[in-house]
Amino acid sequence: MKFRVALLSLLVTVLAPPIASASVVDKRTAGSPETVSNYWTKARMKAAIPVGSAGATPDLTPLAAQQTRGSGVRAEQVADPSADEVRMHGRAFFKMDGFNFVCSATVIDSATGSVVWTAGHCVEEGRRGGFARRWAFVPAYENGDAPFGVWSARKLATTPQFGRRGDLSYDLGAAKVRKRGGKSISSVVGERDLAFGKAPRQIQSFGYPAEPNRATGQQFNGEREYSCSSSLRKRVRAGNGPKVMRIGCDMTAGASGGGWLAPNGDVIGVLSFARTTSRENWDNRDNNSPFLGSAARKLYRSIAR
Repeated sequence: MKFRVALLSLLVTVLAPPIASASVVDKRTAGSPETVSNYWTKARMKAAIPVGSAGATPDLTPLAAQQTRGSGVRAEQVADPSADEVRMHGRAFFKMDGFNFVCSATVIDSATGSVVWTAGHCVEEGRRGGFARRWAFVPAYENGDAPFGVWSARKLATTPQFGRRGDLSYDLGAAKVRKRGGKSISSVVGERDLAFGKAPRQIQSFGYPAEPNRATGQQFNGEREYSCSSSLRKRVRAGNGPKVMRIGCDMTAGASGGGWLAPNGDVIGVLSFARTTSRENWDNRDNNSPFLGSAARKLYRSIAR
C-alpha cells in the first residue's frame, strides 16, 4: 500500500522585508498587534483549516521504505487546556496563499519570554515559498475561546534546510511574539525548556488535530486539545538531516507544530508529518518529529535574542 506524507498545519501577520543568514531564514512582521488580534475573530479561528486539508495541501512526495504502521496510540482529550501545567500549549493561526490556516505550538524558555516553538511549515511554505502573514498564537485555545488572549508575532523563523529546500528532517519553526499589556507571554502562561539532542524512550505529545481519523474513529475537529503518551518506535530517514523520531499516535492535520515532551517536561520535538493513504481521509497511526540537533540550536539562538 502506498502511503502519503502529509504535513499537519500553518500561520498569520502583514510582513516586511526578509532577513537571511547562513544558519536561519527569518522575517520580521509588520502591522500592529491590534490589527492581528482584530482579524482573528472567534468565527475566523473556528473556520481556519489545517495545511493538510484537501484543496489547501502542498504537493508532497511520499517517503519510501516506511512500511509498517503498527497499532498506534489513541490520543486523549486534555481535560483543561488552561490548567497551569499545560496552558503554555496552544493553537497558531496565520494566513498563507489566501487561506486561513491553523497549527499547534508551545511557549518555550527564552531571555525575552516571547518565543513560541512550532513546525517549519507553520511559519513558512518551504522551498522558498514565502512566510506566513497575520501569524498569531492563542495559548490554551478551546472551541473559539482565547482565555489568555491573542499574541501576534513580530518575527518568524525557520531552518534554511526547510525554508530553502523543504527538507522535513529540518521542519522546525519559531515565532517571537509581542507583549500584551506590558507582559511577556511566558509571564502569563509559563514556558517549557527546550532540550537538544534528545530522543527519549517515552514521549508525550500535544496538539489540536482537526481532521477525523477513519482508522481509529476519532472525530477530531480542531476545537479541542489532545495528547498522546507513547514510546519512541524508531528513527527513520525523512530527508538529508538527522533521522526523524516516530511515535504511535493518531493525531491528524492541525496538530502540526505541537510540542513533544521528554518525561521531565522538556520540549524535544514537534509534530511535523504523518503517513496516511489519503489527505482527504486520514488513517494514520503514527506521528513524526525532526530531531533537535545543531540546526535547531541555531534557530533557537536566533529567535531568542
